[in-house]
This record gives sequence, structure tokens and C-alpha cells, in this order.
Amino acid sequence: MAPRVASDCPCTHTHYRLLGADVSYYTAKIRAYLVHKSLPLVEVLATQWILQRVLDAYLAANDGARATIEECLQDIGASELLTLALHPRVIRHNYQLVRPPQV
Repeated sequence: MAPRVASDCPCTHTHYRLLGADVSYYTAKIRAYLVHKSLPLVEVLATQWILQRVLDAYLAANDGARATIEECLQDIGASELLTLALHPRVIRHNYQLVRPPQV
């Protein structure tokens, strides 16, 4: 499959969001590429809260959007992101991430 170019990208954002960890080799490679190409970049630390939000948005998307998301993740070798089991889920309470009370 041919790599995506900017004109193929379905998103209309003015910057790229780099979701990753500070110590990740793969995040560092992508960061270096984006900086080298002078592409606008916002880095987001990949906490469990962020990953939950990504998965929730994927699950709430319609079939067409899901197919696009799956194709994009497949292109960059990150399709396993959609199979993560994040249990127990965390919630935000007083600006902190906490586990919800057990019922």
C-alpha cells in the first residue's frame, strides 16, 4: 500500500498530534521526522485516560469513519491500539486520574 500524503489525509487539523511516551524509541523517531520536515506538532502524553478517549471515540464512530481509522492505523503499524484492554478504567475527579469506586 502506498504511503499517505497530506492531500490524502481525511483530517483538516492545522497540526499533528503526537500521542506517545517521552522515553519511547518510536515516539522519538516520529518526533524527529516531524521536526525535520518542519511540520506543526503538538505532543500528547499517552496516559491511560488519553488512550481510553481514543478508543471511546473509535467505538462511537460510524462504519465509514471506523474504516478510515483502521486504515490509517494499519498504515503506520499501530492497528493493535484498537485491541487494548484498559481495565479498570480511570476517571477524572478534581483534576486527577483515579480509579472509580468498586461497586
